[in-house]
Parts: sequence; structure tokens; C-alpha cells
Amino acid sequence: MDSIIKDALSNAQAQKPVMNSKDDEELMEILKQHQARIKVIGIGGGGNNTLDRISEIGVDGAKIIAINTDAQDLIETQADKKSLLEENLLVDLVQEQFQKSAQKPLKKVKAILKKHLQNPT
Repeated sequence: MDSIIKDALSNAQAQKPVMNSKDDEELMEILKQHQARIKVIGIGGGGNNTLDRISEIGVDGAKIIAINTDAQDLIETQADKKSLLEENLLVDLVQEQFQKSAQKPLKKVKAILKKHLQNPT
């Protein structure tokens, strides 16, 4: 898997377009504006381990976002943005899930995810 990604990255670098005119520069600016924005969000220990692996491989242009209740794990995670969830928030979520009324903790988690997904950088 690593070799496939490394080959793709080296091929992409080798195939950079030659800019011959002002038109080419304008076209490149248009392409940059319409470039896909990739955000990878890891939640919890397993999610953050996955983020570390993605960072090791090197996904060009992807924003890495880590979310966890464990501050120490967040410190050790390689990510562009990090959010610490209140530990009792997840306990509330589990308890309220059994009561079929998980709206309050779910709204908090959704708000955190929405903040990261709506932010263009």
C-alpha cells in the first residue's frame, strides 16, 4: 500500500504542467479554487491511530482533525486540528441513548464536527 501511494505522489510531481503563458497561470488559479478539500476526522483512540498512520504516509492537501476525550492521546496524535471532548459527554451519550433521548450530547458532538467541516481551512 505504501509503495502505491509513494508511486502516485512521485508521478503527480513528475507531471506538473509547464506554465507558458499568462493564460496558463489564470487556468491554474481556477483549478486551485476548485480543488477538492479533504478532511479526515479521527474520533477516539482507534481513529487517532488511523490519523497517525495517514500522517506517516503523507496525504497531500488533506486536513487531519483529531477528536478525543483523552488529552494525552490528543497530544501524541499528529493532526492539524485537535478537539478535546468532555469525558462525561460520552457517558451522558451512552446513558441517554438507553433512554432514547440522546439529543443534548449528540448536539454537542454534531456542533464540534460541523465546526471542523464548515471551516474551509
